[in-house]
Amino acid sequence: MSDVACSTLSPPPVGARGSDPPGMALGSALLELLLDQVGYGIVCVSPAAAVRYCNALARDAVALGVPLRIEAGVLVCADRHETARLLAAIALVARERVPRLVSIAAGRELTHISLVPLSGPMGGARQSDCIALLLEQPHPCPPLAIHWYGVAHGLTSAERCVLDALNEGLEPSEIASQCGVALSTVRTQIASIRSKRGVPSIVALLRDLARLPPVTPCVVAGFRHEVP
Repeated sequence: MSDVACSTLSPPPVGARGSDPPGMALGSALLELLLDQVGYGIVCVSPAAAVRYCNALARDAVALGVPLRIEAGVLVCADRHETARLLAAIALVARERVPRLVSIAAGRELTHISLVPLSGPMGGARQSDCIALLLEQPHPCPPLAIHWYGVAHGLTSAERCVLDALNEGLEPSEIASQCGVALSTVRTQIASIRSKRGVPSIVALLRDLARLPPVTPCVVAGFRHEVP
């Protein structure tokens, strides 16, 4: 994968949007910090898939090279056969100005990517020249969000581990086997979690997690602060 310096975001000039109150314009540095806290990888590209910007999660994703990578400044798929489909979808969104969802294969796995035409200027480019790709989350609910959810509701560390496993789709019996404890222990912990949160079932608990706002590792001066 070629190393690519993703460009800096530039906000619209002050007053470019007449409805914005004075002082509401974000500086480019603050805007980049904000986008690095969004719980989705975001890549901004041209209609030809030339990369213009990546937030922190997107930089991590393309560094892995699966399912997306950057080669010679262009966003491509790890699977060469999927690259043509992705490029065609980006060009179509740029032309029709209508958001789309594209599924990219990487081995036996499918990754869903939202393609969104941007409606405002960015770095001097015309709005028709910028397409945002929103990457799917690697987890149904990010681990850091589960950690602070557990703290907010007074869960023990063991209960947070059980909640994390439920979030990953494991059954109580699988959690018991993975943790080396009795199934009755896991069921007791799940009952305690439900009681502390005040929800009637595991389904309701998982629905609660699905509604959580994104909580991502804070990136400050190049250092990533993970779960305490």
